Amino acid sequence: MADYSGSFSGSFEGDGSLVVGVNWGNISDAPPTITPFQANSITANTAFRNNFNTNVKNRLNAEGVISSSIQIDYGSISNVPSGIVSSSQQTKDYLPSGVVSSSQQTIQNLPNGTISGSVQVDYGLVSNIPSGIVSSSTQIVSNLVGQDVVVQSISGSFSGSFSGSFEGNGSNLTSIKATQTNLQETLLVNQNVGGISVGETFSVGTDVEDILRQILIQFIPSTISGIQLRNTGSNISTSVREVNSGITTDEFRITVSENDPNLLTPINLSLTASGATTGNFENYYGTSLSVGTNDITISPDEVLNIDSIPSANSANITITARAEDPTDSSVLSTSRTYSYVYPFYYGATSTDLSSATGTTLETYLTKLTQTKGTKSVTLVATSEYLYFGYPSRYGDLSTIKDGNNFDVTSGFTKYTITINGGNGWNSVSYYLYRSNTTTTITSQTYTFTF
Repeated sequence: MADYSGSFSGSFEGDGSLVVGVNWGNISDAPPTITPFQANSITANTAFRNNFNTNVKNRLNAEGVISSSIQIDYGSISNVPSGIVSSSQQTKDYLPSGVVSSSQQTIQNLPNGTISGSVQVDYGLVSNIPSGIVSSSTQIVSNLVGQDVVVQSISGSFSGSFSGSFEGNGSNLTSIKATQTNLQETLLVNQNVGGISVGETFSVGTDVEDILRQILIQFIPSTISGIQLRNTGSNISTSVREVNSGITTDEFRITVSENDPNLLTPINLSLTASGATTGNFENYYGTSLSVGTNDITISPDEVLNIDSIPSANSANITITARAEDPTDSSVLSTSRTYSYVYPFYYGATSTDLSSATGTTLETYLTKLTQTKGTKSVTLVATSEYLYFGYPSRYGDLSTIKDGNNFDVTSGFTKYTITINGGNGWNSVSYYLYRSNTTTTITSQTYTFTF
């Protein structure tokens, strides 16, 4: 396109990119324009800013328009409604007496000596502190020394040290150095120490506490003692019994002690009867024993008897209670014997008994149920023979002395007879000593010695 110069009238269409040399100020009806810079920062347009300050702002001031709080002098404002609060200073005046609206007021109103922060406290100057008050972990550690420490649970990390005992499963305890409490080498004892004897060996791994217990504590087993047969609530006599005198028992009694140091009573109790010609037994009891006297029922009743003694001077029924110590399994026992004999006979009668049979002696003489041994008996006679008899198995008498201690052995004759007892025994050989003549004595004690 050719260049145009000069002037023209009319309209123009296009972007004007090729129109040059035009004085835009002389163009009529041209739209107002600003540069991009002016559009981005209106304050950069000096002419505009000056025009605003000179014309717009002055006009606003003249009209009394308030555009910011800096223009207001509150004291010059008129017709302000009563009670309007415009600052905290006015609020304070309307607060009730004693209301604290700042920490400054609190400090001023505190009584003299009031401590409002730990920075004010010098613990060393505090007086009348109650005993046992703990104010720091330092006190806790010092108070633990020498005490038993019971730890219910520990979570997290624990460091440091403590002395005393510990309770718990220790599942959260780590890095703990354990002190050895058992033997690291075999120990052979070469001297008697407490409850330990020469030659005993303690193997590797034996707990030191076990060794100390053996040294310092002598184990004492439990005991059972004082066995007694009983019937209908009473002890059965242990006096010497005549042959064929039966024993009926429905209970036995024993005395129990616990062992030391475990304080346990015996177990596995049994009762045995032996030596009887009829009625021997062995019974076991699961009865729990207690310290002291224990009465234990025998059911059904047991009946024991010795109905004859073939050749011995006497015979015994032995009652034995046995049990076991629960700690060392040692056998415990207690026994009692019930002795049986054929009786002695003594007295005075005018009847000649030198050939007596059956139970004749019991008709005229006094019976004495005792074991073999020297006997002193009182004799009274009026023109009567003096008699003293016993089982021939005892042998001859060595001396007979009267009440004046004179030896009168030669004044008696020994006879051998076979008799029965009124208690039910039969055909037993006896020696019967009879005075050679009848005599009269008021009362004298004769002594018959084997």
